[in-house]
This record gives sequence, C-alpha cells and structure tokens, in this order.
Amino acid sequence: MFTQTQPPLTFLGNPVTRVGPILRIGDPAPDFLAVGPDFEPVTLADTGSGIRLLLTVPSLDAPNCDQVIRAFSTGLKDAGEVTLLVASMDLPFTAARWWNAAGIAGIRFLSDYRHCSLGRAFGVLIEELHLLAQAVFVINERNRIAYSQYVRDVLGEPDYADSFSALRMVMNSPLRRPGG
Repeated sequence: MFTQTQPPLTFLGNPVTRVGPILRIGDPAPDFLAVGPDFEPVTLADTGSGIRLLLTVPSLDAPNCDQVIRAFSTGLKDAGEVTLLVASMDLPFTAARWWNAAGIAGIRFLSDYRHCSLGRAFGVLIEELHLLAQAVFVINERNRIAYSQYVRDVLGEPDYADSFSALRMVMNSPLRRPGG
C-alpha cells in the first residue's frame, strides 16, 4: 500500500530532527496558521473544502524543490478539482518572485516563516535548519488525511507515482458520489 511511516530524515547525509506528529490515512488534517502572498493569515479552513494536495518544501529557490513543484503542477493539469498548496519557510516576496519566474498558474503558496504552525502540525519542521522537510499530503473534502509521504532526505524527491496513485484513488472514491 502507501507509505505511512515517518522515516529518519537526513540533510547532506547527516541526521536532522523532524518536529511534529506522523500523520496517517484517516487522521484529521491539522489546523495551522500560515501566511499567504499578501502576508494575510491562512488556516486550513481558508484552503477550501475540496481535495487539496499539500506539498511542503525546504525552499522555493532549491532546484530540487522547483522540480518537485513543477512535476506536481504538470501532473495536476487535468485534475481541476484538486487545489495544489505549496508550503515553505520562504517569505511571500520569495514566493511571488518564484511564481513570476516559473510562470505556473494554479498554485497556492503558504509561508510558515512566522509561526512554524504548519510545519509542527504536519510533522515536517526541521528543528536544526528551521525549514520544512519535503512531504506530500492529500487532504480530502472531509478534512482528513487521505495520503501522506515523508521524503527521507531534505534534497530528495517524493515518489510521484505513489502520490498520483493515491490522489486518483481519492478522486475516484465512491464516498465522493452523492449518497455515498
């Protein structure tokens, strides 16, 4: 089935500490307080009520993070009902610069720089680096974790096939149909 354990985390081969719980399928998606593009507060409720794919990344300026965001954005082009959320510790200024340079539409950026609330709540805050570890979460319409994948190395990439397979299962769930 899908990855459900939080593996040890490394950065350049050295272990680092991930702060927060291991989220599993069926867990309530934790609330958080992040900052949006205009420094406005953003909570889980503010991200909508549909299916959301949340990517947490260390930095938008890191080439591997840029690649991960682009891969998920491309993979979601035909999944109009899924909201792509990307969270990092980057300031909203950095997110705006990255977004303008990347030219990718349909991404909602969340900055966790101010409160570290999202990082702690989703178990992706890296204590030593004060960055977010790479992870993928699918949050369903009932605000439950439908999938979680914690990437083993800060500079690594998620398992895209596993992530998209889980997302398709959520999108095609019979529980989503009226009367289900």
